[in-house]
Amino acid sequence: MFSGSVQETISENIRGEVRRDSFEAVVGGVKNLTFKFGGMVPRLSMVYGNEYRSGSMSCRVPTDNVTDFTFGVRKIMSDNGKVTYIAVSVTETIVNQTGPAEDQFSDISIDLNESSGALRLF
Repeated sequence: MFSGSVQETISENIRGEVRRDSFEAVVGGVKNLTFKFGGMVPRLSMVYGNEYRSGSMSCRVPTDNVTDFTFGVRKIMSDNGKVTYIAVSVTETIVNQTGPAEDQFSDISIDLNESSGALRLF
């Protein structure tokens, strides 16, 4: 037996391909969603080259909100293109803590590529 509680940390990687000229709307939508669920965006990187945008962002969201957050990100991407990949990793740790519990945050990495608009959405 152990004394303490079990804490889950979730790591996700979500990749999507968005239609041309919707890249900024998707990034803005994901940022707003992150803040809505009590999270933060500690890293955002965007590149413009050959008339297309690409980028990645790291979002930290309270673990209790990760599932709803992921469904929201998926909807934003699907409304503007398609989700091409989602990977989820769950880690459980035993916490022996005598003070007040800390908020547990999970890391979500999002990668976006802008395409010419000729996406097959099935």
